[in-house]
Parts: sequence; C-alpha cells; structure tokens
Amino acid sequence: MERVVWVALGAVLGSLGTWYYTTKAQSYSKVYELNGLYYQKLGEAWNHGSKCFQIIYRPLYHCKRQPGRFEAHLLAISNFDRFETKFAKVDWKEVPMSVRRMVLAGPFVFDPAWTMLLNTHETAGLQLKEIIGSGNRTHEKLSLQDVIGDYKHLIDVLKKKLIQLGLQEVTVLEMDHICYRCETIDVYIGIRDILQNQFGILLVEGMIGGRPISIIELHEPIVHNGFSVSCLEIPCPKPGTRYTNSLEHGEIVIGSLGDSISNNKNLKEFVARHKDLNFDTRSLNKHLNADVSLTFMVDDDPLIPSHTVSVKFHGRPIYEVVKKEIQDNLVERVPPAYFDSSKGYYPSK
Repeated sequence: MERVVWVALGAVLGSLGTWYYTTKAQSYSKVYELNGLYYQKLGEAWNHGSKCFQIIYRPLYHCKRQPGRFEAHLLAISNFDRFETKFAKVDWKEVPMSVRRMVLAGPFVFDPAWTMLLNTHETAGLQLKEIIGSGNRTHEKLSLQDVIGDYKHLIDVLKKKLIQLGLQEVTVLEMDHICYRCETIDVYIGIRDILQNQFGILLVEGMIGGRPISIIELHEPIVHNGFSVSCLEIPCPKPGTRYTNSLEHGEIVIGSLGDSISNNKNLKEFVARHKDLNFDTRSLNKHLNADVSLTFMVDDDPLIPSHTVSVKFHGRPIYEVVKKEIQDNLVERVPPAYFDSSKGYYPSK
C-alpha cells in the first residue's frame, strides 16, 4: 500500500513538474522556424564590436558543422534584419512535441532594478544619438517628444500667432491633430511604427495626394496651453519632394457636433468674418474635409527648422473624418508594393 502511495505521489509530482515547465516555457519561449527547423530566441544583446543590438538564439536540434557556412554550435547571433526577414515566429500550440522538449524555460536575464523595456525597439530615422549612442535600437522608453519633437513649442507658437492676428475665438476650440513631416520613407515607417506600437492606434493609412498618410489616435491626448490634441497626422514624403523632419502644422475644428464632414458652410462664414486675413482657400470646396489655412514665417527658431508653420481650419475632427471614410469605403489603400524599391514606388531619399 505504501509503495502504491509513493508511486502515485511520484506520478502527480512528475505531472506537476511537466505542467510547470511547459507553462513556464510558454511564458518565456519565442520559437521560430526556418526551412523546417526550429530555433528559440533567447534575448537581445549589445555587440560592443559592431556597436549595435543583435539577437541571441539557439537551434532546437543538434546543429552540425556545414563546411563553408558555419561551425557546429549551441548558440548563435543574428542581426535583426536577417532574423526578422527569414525566421517565422511559431505559436506554441504549433510547436512539435519533440521540439518542445528542447525549449529552455527562462527567463534568461534577471535584474530587479531594470525599469526599461525588456526587448529593444527600432529607432530608425529618429536621430536620437544623444539617447541611444550607436545603432538604431534601444531599450529606452521613448517619450512622445523624443519621437516627434517639441510639440508643446509648436502649440505655443501657433497660439501666439493666432492671438496676434485677432483670432482669440479659435484658441478655445479643439485642435484635433498636429502634423509631423518626414524627410524620407525610412523615417516615415519608423515614426509610424513607433507611434502605433507605443503611443496610439493607427486609425488609417491611406493614399492621399499620391503618397501614404497615417492617422494615429493617441492613447493619451496632448493637453497643453488650452488645447487638447488627440491625433497625429504622419504623411509619407511624396516622390521627388524633400522635407525636413519636423512638426509642420496644427488643425483646429471650426464647427459643431453633428455637422457634416462634407459641409463647408462654417468655414465660409469663418473666412468671411476675417476678410483681412490671407487664407489659403484652395481646399475650401473639397467634397470631404474641406479646409482653409494660414502660414506663418518663424525666423531664428532652432525648433522650427523649416522657418514656417501653418494652422488649418476644418469642419470636423480628423477622427470623425476617418470613421466616415472607412464606413463609406472611401479610403484608397496603400499598394502592397509601395514600400518596395524594386517595384519603382519607393520615393527618392
């Protein structure tokens, strides 16, 4: 009887051990597949020689020497481009049982005082040398200002210019979004991805004026100097057109809840009340989301490298416009090959 109890207890403990190990392995493992073989990503390490982050991984099989290619090894390193392009992440439920037995449970790092992100993220195009040193990845938690620049300064400049023009009435209205211009397509992709991964939700990415534009709704609106800004507009640069990486304009809502996004009545009345101002009215009669704008010269301001900023006025906020465009199937999708230089879409750098 005693022996039966011990055998049963051993079976239970063995099952618990298997359950614990499997659960822990699922929690920490990142299993990938390449050409029918499986690999486990262990982490990301700083390479002092090449001054960049690289991926550490291990083959989940006995990896023998292949002359002319590599030596037999237990661990390997790879750059992110190679690993993320060639290796496909595999859901744990799809990992064969024979491979699961090879997976180490982890975690493979331990630092109770660590407050940064566990994994690195890309910072391509952000020009954060003072933050990240060399390379284009970091563990640092970036602030929104790190990504798009001093948005508070832009808001301050716009409000000051509006007051100088006698437009105090609009300084209590909603500034629904601000726009960040990108110099190259690489910057556009980097900014877009960081914003949607860390700071907001990508409401839409569609073709407007022959190039993609992304609208990001922020998790936490910018609240500054009387304005609340809930969205960011990120245009991709047009082919053959050069821009400076910088904040360019803000947009203010002239209208009331319930107004149609195809009605420009409020805009026309607004322009009529301020005939002395030199509005750009080229977009006043657009069928959807009509707007007018004012452009200001800003000299001797290192935070505004383009030396100009603009404020636009439209009838309804951009998040309402996007919702309507999606509902009515009006969004022109970005061609699948747009960002592929080999297909001829890739804008000049």
